[in-house]
Amino acid sequence: MRIPIGPHRNPRRSSPDPMVDSELGPIPEGWEVTTTGDLCDLNGGTIRTGPFGSQLHKSDYVDAGIPVVMPKDITSNGISTKSIAQIDDETVQRLSQHRLEEYDIVYGRRGDIGRCALIRGSQIGWLCGTGCIRMSTGISGLHPCLLFFHLRRSTVIKWIQNQAVGATMPNLNTAILRSIRVLLAPYELQTAAIDQIFPLLKLMDQSEKRTELAQNTRDLLLPRLVSGQLDVSEFDEQLQEVS
Repeated sequence: MRIPIGPHRNPRRSSPDPMVDSELGPIPEGWEVTTTGDLCDLNGGTIRTGPFGSQLHKSDYVDAGIPVVMPKDITSNGISTKSIAQIDDETVQRLSQHRLEEYDIVYGRRGDIGRCALIRGSQIGWLCGTGCIRMSTGISGLHPCLLFFHLRRSTVIKWIQNQAVGATMPNLNTAILRSIRVLLAPYELQTAAIDQIFPLLKLMDQSEKRTELAQNTRDLLLPRLVSGQLDVSEFDEQLQEVS
């Protein structure tokens, strides 16, 4: 996997930093090449699969409780709660090693290989469900927000898809996720980048909430439209109000 890197201009310097050779090609001097697995090992993190089907049964689900993130819940902007499964506190305690923390990154093991979600503060304590993999690297070395946006790069997603195994359906495993190569920028550059990224994350959250609200409103109004209790103009008007 080659990550295209252009000359980097240090904000404190008037000229670009010199480039040096690396296994990924030329990179700015002072940057390092590592892997997601090494990041986890360095910071006491983990890359682990969610509970097996024998540990989490359909009978464990409840109408109101702690959300369980499944592959179907991972969207392009985060995690959809529209049809998310939920479990009670007792089941969460039994599967506590799979509880999600802020800045964890969750992947689906099957289906749309390479799609992932970054866990936000409001999702702390949710469970990494069956069919998902949890990546927890800590914030030392490379901030998880920067790692998350790196993992969403088309070149990285393509590399992951090419590594996926399975004759009938591609599957993702922990060994593949541990092997993803990443670049470590100097700390001061990471800090400057994070200042720019946090507003983008906020916009992503707002977009996801608006999308879910619009979908829920559509599902609520559509039966009334079909039955003649609501005309088309009123249907469109109410949808636009939540979009």
